[in-house]
Amino acid sequence: MASLLSIALLALLASGQQSDRLKELEASLKDDIPRMLCVSQDVALGAQPSDEAFSKLAKEGFRAVLNLRTASEGADLEREAELVQKAGM
Repeated sequence: MASLLSIALLALLASGQQSDRLKELEASLKDDIPRMLCVSQDVALGAQPSDEAFSKLAKEGFRAVLNLRTASEGADLEREAELVQKAGM
């Protein structure tokens, strides 16, 4: 029983550390990605990123960008694709 309690406590501490890390990541990118929300270490949501955001995301370990905007919304999809590729994603 004591070992089960220890495992649960360690899991809770790890969860808190991950949560702190996600909050730090959101705070560090708030000027580059409006309304950013880190769902996990691998998935984040947000409004239109700045040009500089893509390299910052790559440095943080993100590997891909899913853009849900269309060209009819005024998004320069080709430029964004170039920036994402240049960042190594």
